[in-house]
Amino acid sequence: MLRPPQPGGTLPAVTLSLPLTVGGAQRLARAYAELSNVALASLALPWWVYLVVALAGLLAPLLAAAAPVVRASTATVREAIGEVGAYQLPTGGPGWALVVRALGPALVLALRNAFRRRARLLLSLSLLAVGGGTFMSGLNVAASSDRQLALAEATLTYDAELHLSRPEATERLLRLVRAVPGVAHVEPFGFASVAPAQPGEVPLARTYKDGGHGTLPLYAYPPDSRFQPEVLTGRWLEPGDTDAIVLAPGEFNRLGTAVGGRASFSLGGRTASWRVVGSMRGVGLGGNAGAFVSDAGFARVTGQDGSTQALRVLSTQRDPAGRKATQRAVEGALDGAGIGVANVVEADWWSTVLRNHVAIVQGALLSLGVVMGAVGTITLASAMSTSVVERTREFGVMQTLGATPARVTSIVVAEAVFIGALSWIGAVALAAALSSLVGALIGAWIYGAPLPLVVSPVAALAWLAIALLGSAAASAYPASAAARLTIRETLAYA
Repeated sequence: MLRPPQPGGTLPAVTLSLPLTVGGAQRLARAYAELSNVALASLALPWWVYLVVALAGLLAPLLAAAAPVVRASTATVREAIGEVGAYQLPTGGPGWALVVRALGPALVLALRNAFRRRARLLLSLSLLAVGGGTFMSGLNVAASSDRQLALAEATLTYDAELHLSRPEATERLLRLVRAVPGVAHVEPFGFASVAPAQPGEVPLARTYKDGGHGTLPLYAYPPDSRFQPEVLTGRWLEPGDTDAIVLAPGEFNRLGTAVGGRASFSLGGRTASWRVVGSMRGVGLGGNAGAFVSDAGFARVTGQDGSTQALRVLSTQRDPAGRKATQRAVEGALDGAGIGVANVVEADWWSTVLRNHVAIVQGALLSLGVVMGAVGTITLASAMSTSVVERTREFGVMQTLGATPARVTSIVVAEAVFIGALSWIGAVALAAALSSLVGALIGAWIYGAPLPLVVSPVAALAWLAIALLGSAAASAYPASAAARLTIRETLAYA
């Protein structure tokens, strides 16, 4: 009588896995919270999480075994006695003869055995393909992000952005900074953090613990600015625009407006309304945040006519150390003139911030891919062990016909490697689809536009090596067990 796996067999595994799972999840949550600049209120898990994990560990083997047990228990005696259990590859014809001659009979036998149990093959292929697709997606998204970041750095033509403690006379600032050795170009611009304002509502601004998220930055550019962002729709600010505003893509839904509509903000206790004339790639996290007005329009609302509170500096030095030295020299010149610098945003630092945000998703994908790949390898090893047991007599017959232990081993290993290669093909296809999906989400969040699909050759080759080596390793023990069988043992096997 066939019996399914008993819960008692998996209970020790569940008991051992629970503390490891909880501890790993807490460490991962703590690490990602630190990267995301989020303070976790508690690392404790609710009771139902333990219950779900325990039930999953106990019931998963029962569910996995249900279909084979039902199928075997409902088979008739004639069906059970007459079962061959092998999937027959095409035979006969000149084409098949060429395949046998090219691959050799041992490899052809390995390919035939791979399809002996198609449900088992599908399970191993699925797990390995999902693991590989997830792993490659992490590297693909990272490569796509690096390409997009390189384009952003090429258009981000300033090296440092300095925010002053208070507004200062623009002409005086320009004279001071232009006299600093290493400064190629300096440009003043207005900056303020504003809150959206709707008629009849109290404007609110949200900030996180670092003070750098959740607020809407308002930038004031001269119409001929050297550092103007990329135009997406509409137009850029023109001379004489005092009522015009350009928004980054992510602000339209937030403000409930469109090009040709109006947007209202609270600034310095006053509410100002602006006419939306265009859409620009923003300068906030991902290019989704930010609003842009002319310097004249900014002065109209703030009263900072002839003064500024921020500067953008371009250095003559293009290496990181040279840019840093120029920035320090500018800060020293301003400090010597009694002008305080509230904070400095470096272009190199901003690139690092964006890369770190992508690294969070990349790390999650790589970790999940490795775990799924490990599970797939273990499943393949189990499948190969079961296959060897099923073919014990077959190996004995092969040895009576002259097959050496090395030949038997090569057949088992070749079967596993063939499954690994098949899973790699599926993983590449899955990675392309998953990379497009994740790239669209991450690109909209970080760059304000979907990331282009980039297939990393390193990712594809790395997972191919992992799949082939993992498959070979998974078949090592079953292959050695098959090679150790004597002819007497195999023919006496029941």
